[in-house]
Amino acid sequence: MAPKVARATAVKKTSTKKAAEASATAQTEAPVVQTVTLSPVQKTVQNAFSSAQNTTATHKKLVITLRTLQEDCANNGSEKEFKREFIKCLNRVLVVKKGEVVGDRVMRFCDLFVRHIHEKGQQVLDLRSAITEILTDHV
Repeated sequence: MAPKVARATAVKKTSTKKAAEASATAQTEAPVVQTVTLSPVQKTVQNAFSSAQNTTATHKKLVITLRTLQEDCANNGSEKEFKREFIKCLNRVLVVKKGEVVGDRVMRFCDLFVRHIHEKGQQVLDLRSAITEILTDHV
């Protein structure tokens, strides 16, 4: 029985020594940090959603910022990127329980943004119909 105990002690000492060496190597190696580069569209949309969580006082300003960005993206042909980032941020909020203050604020912000787009779109349609009416009256 004595040899088995000695063998178990020897195995235990080697495994402890290996663990100590692995720990020492892990401490000396620097962790690998990957940086993600965000496009200006992604930064702006994420900043708007982040700011919308804090207070409702700046929602109107954020809506105008996002609308301007959306129009710029539409003119540059990168509106898909805007939509993708907006939906990505919105999906993060949709999983938050109703009644959670931060989630409710962001949902109010999204509602305000969609209503703003709809109102501006309606104004454009009214302007187009007025111009069309003026042009048909002169013909």
